[in-house]
Amino acid sequence: MAGVAAKALDLAQEHVNAEPANIIWLAHHGAFSYHDAFDPDTFTLIPLTWDGQRYQDNLETHRLLTEQQVHDLLDGRSLEPVPRALASLGWPY
Repeated sequence: MAGVAAKALDLAQEHVNAEPANIIWLAHHGAFSYHDAFDPDTFTLIPLTWDGQRYQDNLETHRLLTEQQVHDLLDGRSLEPVPRALASLGWPY
């Protein structure tokens, strides 16, 4: 996830002004993730460590979250649906 986060940060820098160490990383998996998904959406908190130049990841610190925990973590802000988020970036879904 450290490499994915670094690339996402690189791509988002023109839209987001945040210190890398202050970003909360969540992995969101759901029906958009694969064709025959039947499971409900899941969220994983990925507490990455920023060393000043790059992210480091420890799989032992990943933690599954409920939708309510994500809602609380985001202070009530909602996540934009994936198809809409991709469309706003000009990416096909």
